[in-house]
Amino acid sequence: LTLAAVAAAAVAAPVGVGLAVLGGSNFPLYLAFLAYIAATVLAILLSPKVDST
Repeated sequence: LTLAAVAAAAVAAPVGVGLAVLGGSNFPLYLAFLAYIAATVLAILLSPKVDST
């Protein structure tokens, strides 16, 4: 699990730097905010069967 996290960070860091160069320094934060909101909406829309256990 730890090696997977290191690999994910090694892939995500250059992507974040590239987005910061192309869209400004706040652009990666805006994308992270949108991803967080999308995950929140998906969690709210989960089936009640998921919460019953």
